[in-house]
Amino acid sequence: MPNTGWFSESANLHFLGVVLLLLLLVGSCFLPKPRKRWNVFFEFLILAAVLVGRLPVILAGRLSNPDESQIIAGAATLWQRPEFWKWVDGTTIGPLSFYSLWIGKFFALDFGYLSARLICAVFFAGTLIALYRFLRNHFPEIVARVSTVPFASFGCLVLFWDIVQYGNEAAAIFFLSVGIALAFPAREALGRNYVRMAGAGLALGAVPFAKLHVGPMAVFVGVTALIAVIRRFEQPGRPGRVFALIAGALVVPSIIAVYLSIYGLGNQFLTSFLKNNYAYTQANDYSTLQFARSLFSFLEESHGVLQLFLGAMVFAASCLWFIPGFSGRTRKWT
Repeated sequence: MPNTGWFSESANLHFLGVVLLLLLLVGSCFLPKPRKRWNVFFEFLILAAVLVGRLPVILAGRLSNPDESQIIAGAATLWQRPEFWKWVDGTTIGPLSFYSLWIGKFFALDFGYLSARLICAVFFAGTLIALYRFLRNHFPEIVARVSTVPFASFGCLVLFWDIVQYGNEAAAIFFLSVGIALAFPAREALGRNYVRMAGAGLALGAVPFAKLHVGPMAVFVGVTALIAVIRRFEQPGRPGRVFALIAGALVVPSIIAVYLSIYGLGNQFLTSFLKNNYAYTQANDYSTLQFARSLFSFLEESHGVLQLFLGAMVFAASCLWFIPGFSGRTRKWT
């Protein structure tokens, strides 16, 4: 449990505030017929619950994960000397995870644990809002809201240090989730919306440069979205959506390529970011059997994660049980 300092004196009051926010979140699942203002209110409650729930950890000072201190120090260095792979090398962590901490400077916050964890909380809340919007595109409103609440509850109540600290996955998972929400809109909401497809590609293309190891997930989502665009929509408009998705995905890699060319950092990029990361994954390559054996013990040590994992498995099994009763369109999306 993190050391919360002076905040421990107000622990009961804080816990009461979190419970009230969660009750509001649950209650908002049953608001009247969906309207835009109720959707925004639900999303605001998600943000508020995560921020308030994590407040003791946000104020806790230094915790166990050294990655957080490394990223904060790197972001502060880049603020003065912004050339990544020259003055800062994140090894497995991409430049966007460092530059994301600049957000705090724009709100008059110094580089430190407070601003980093605030940004981490906002990224987590943004991930949940993206999940909610994705579900809302393909399922009834009540299903989207009820499905989002357990993850919001987990996000604001968990105190496991490796999740609540600003880690090297926070930005990557946020970009990935935004890409998913944008890449799979409801059919009736799409129109020719090329901007939305370009935004999806942009978010997915940014993922590897926040965390390279999340890159395969972004590739999988991008290819799936491309297939969905080709299969779901007839001419005209389909070529434009395909082009927008691919063009958006190439924006960040193209910027990185131009940057590396201008500053002559191509060798550092290839050696540090690609070759060293490949060597890192090979050195930690577990067999499927070893991974299965270690997974449960890892989840058990990560306070609260095991419960979320088991709950998600029960939820998934429930979905499978009810699939025969779904409509054809919902069954495809499931």
